[in-house]
Amino acid sequence: MNPAIEHLTRAIPPTDAPRAHDWTRVEEELGTILPSDYKQLVDLYGGGLFDDAIWVLEPDCPNEHYDLVVGNHIRVEAQRGLWKGGEPKPAELDEAGSDRLGRDRER
Repeated sequence: MNPAIEHLTRAIPPTDAPRAHDWTRVEEELGTILPSDYKQLVDLYGGGLFDDAIWVLEPDCPNEHYDLVVGNHIRVEAQRGLWKGGEPKPAELDEAGSDRLGRDRER
């Protein structure tokens, strides 16, 4: 286990049983590899709000407001709308591998 996650679980023990996620499927759908410590955090705590400040998004979260995959699709569409409306698109998103999901959905 990641040392920071281990420290967190000692300070704030998870209240529910850990939930396993199909991270391979999620990463394929998102088009990106997610950090292992993030996946450990989500498997232990699930999605939600930490300290009324930090949103933790979880794939297939029971609370739709914290669903990682659905939220990602909504944000991609919102960004695409901004760019079509004239908002400048960051040049970094045109680099190879930086926006696979957005490009795949446009095809």
